[in-house]
Amino acid sequence: MHSYIKVLALAALAVGLFSCAQEEDVSSRTIEDRIIGAYVNQNPIWKNKTETGLYLNVLKEGTGVTPTITDWVMVKFTGKTLEGDYFHTTDTAVFNHLDYHVNYFHIVPDFLYMAGAMPQGFREALLKMKEGGKVDLLIPSYLGFGSYGAVKFGQMPLLPDAYVQANRPVTYQMELVKVISKPREYDSLLVDSYVSKNSGFVNIKDKAVYFREIEKGSAAASDTIGNGSKVYVHYAGYFLDNYCFDTNIKAISDTFAPYAPYGSASSTSADGDTLVVSMSATSSGVVKGFELALRKMTKGAKAEVVFTSTNGYGITGQSSSSSKPSIAPYAPLRFYIVVDKVENPVSTTTTTAAILPPKLLRKY
Repeated sequence: MHSYIKVLALAALAVGLFSCAQEEDVSSRTIEDRIIGAYVNQNPIWKNKTETGLYLNVLKEGTGVTPTITDWVMVKFTGKTLEGDYFHTTDTAVFNHLDYHVNYFHIVPDFLYMAGAMPQGFREALLKMKEGGKVDLLIPSYLGFGSYGAVKFGQMPLLPDAYVQANRPVTYQMELVKVISKPREYDSLLVDSYVSKNSGFVNIKDKAVYFREIEKGSAAASDTIGNGSKVYVHYAGYFLDNYCFDTNIKAISDTFAPYAPYGSASSTSADGDTLVVSMSATSSGVVKGFELALRKMTKGAKAEVVFTSTNGYGITGQSSSSSKPSIAPYAPLRFYIVVDKVENPVSTTTTTAAILPPKLLRKY
């Protein structure tokens, strides 16, 4: 009850400060400083202020390594406005509290490059932390989201309908889960671990792409897949924690989220829109690991493939909208693939009749 009253008081104070500011013609920075000052006075836990203006309250001292500016980090966090509204989180409990369908979100620690896009207050705090540490942060907008308001900066999107006004401070609770100095090696270790725990996978490229046949396809030569083939497939793409990030198989999509369109006029299957892959020696329009798996398959085949990021979305990953999970840089992936149909170009080779010697020169 007391906390609720404080929130109302803070909201009223913010409105009052902005009204006064219009009369005084003061800067937005001055207004924000007043809001932060009032908030800190009401919440005495905020005692430790850095030279930049960041408030940092240590909840748990870490025991691992401290990241450098060239490292990658795995981070758990929850962001709230000063009024107490959630707008950003990697915590399943918060999603449940807000009554969101947790299967529609890939709720894992965010994977961030220390020199990449993130609020400056985040970076400053992380450079002071050790692996396993946990802190509360009060981040002024000039160390946070600035004049734009809250925006997505990692793989985890903002909560649906969440909104943070421009030039407003926010709070984050943050835990440094892991520091990764060599992300490509870490990526390979994750793939090795997965295939060692799941039998049947065969290395088909440099211990970086592993293939497992689930169901054999046609043995007809016309149903094989190579350069020039047009392949019609259903698929499901997964992270190695078995969360599906993309699919055109309706039953799988219904479990996670409605990513792909189903049942349109162009559908080649009642189950949904078929992905058509035109195989080529240069580019087939799909990631390399997926293409290599297709080359091992024929019409009617079902299979799985697991591969490192070098055969997927690489060091950049693939950013996505708020309605679909992003693929982190250096992310290993798994795909389930069903080949529905294969179209191969008609051979233009003609058979030339044998040229016989003149009849008089024949032996028979």
